[in-house]
Amino acid sequence: MPLSRKALLNDHAPLQPLSFAEILELESDAPLFLMDGEMSLVSGGVNMLVGDGGVGKSFLAQQLAVALAAGESVLGSRTMGPKSVLYLDFENPPGFIQSRLQGFNSYYNLVESGVSLPLKYWFLAELGQTLPQLQDQIMVQLDLQVPELVVVDSLASAFRTDAVEGVDALEALAMLQRLASKGAAVLVLHHQTKGSVNAGNKEAAGHRQLTNQAKAVYHLAMKKSGLTIELTKSNYIERTGEKPLSAVTEGGARVLELGPSQSFRVPLDHDHSPTMSLPQTGKDMVLSFIRSEGGSVTESDLWRALGKRIHKAPKTAKRVHGDDVTALVRGGVLKRAREGRTYRLTVPSSASS
Repeated sequence: MPLSRKALLNDHAPLQPLSFAEILELESDAPLFLMDGEMSLVSGGVNMLVGDGGVGKSFLAQQLAVALAAGESVLGSRTMGPKSVLYLDFENPPGFIQSRLQGFNSYYNLVESGVSLPLKYWFLAELGQTLPQLQDQIMVQLDLQVPELVVVDSLASAFRTDAVEGVDALEALAMLQRLASKGAAVLVLHHQTKGSVNAGNKEAAGHRQLTNQAKAVYHLAMKKSGLTIELTKSNYIERTGEKPLSAVTEGGARVLELGPSQSFRVPLDHDHSPTMSLPQTGKDMVLSFIRSEGGSVTESDLWRALGKRIHKAPKTAKRVHGDDVTALVRGGVLKRAREGRTYRLTVPSSASS
């Protein structure tokens, strides 16, 4: 007698091989997706959203979390009803996230419609513990909530390493797959190295197994034409190339949706008076800030300022823009001199204009 899919997934069911005929009679075990459209997250597996630091991965993941919990369409994809969501945030403070969620709440008109979202947001950045250290508590929460989407923001912060390599990568994958073992789609945010971004490729930082073992990998990028998203790896669905994203503003709130390519960079934070500005390179951003401070600033102050600008911790800003500063120093555009425990960066008078 053939086993049902439910029996196969039952922990107490005996492990046994199936015949060809039994497989044909088995209940359909096709991959299930949380969304039907341009962006699909595989249930019961690890999905990744990869991109350069500050490009908007957290913004998009938070929008997805709210839209899925509300059963709203997002990025041209139908959500097929409200989904239970657990967001594990290892990077951002509550005050900043509250502002963003207020924007999403306003855009999707949730308060006015009396919607109570099945969304749990866990602020873990201030605990100073890694995902492996917190896994037992998180698994208890998964049992209580049984979420259909689990967001990990981000891989580097959750495992406290910029580039997960070797055995660490396998352990990280095992932990992420454990989160998916309850049937949830796990969406992991991960960055690229600066060298990868500069080379124009889409490779994530760390061991290649991180993306090889993921069921779907999406790449978010800021290009000259604007912000784009692309499915770069998938086990189950066809890849259709880059899709342009645009900022949709309504009622003082901003969200990302599929749209025409844009020649300007979109500030991704919630802002009741949205503005759009020409794109700046990392070097331009560094020089702009130093010049605004009179042409001289300590590196620690620079990382704090740039961290606020990209809504990340100073150490993340240093990782994102460290190569830019080094290149400016080597090119003679900046001078670096030790000052206490940090360094002072100065724009020479000949380069100050």
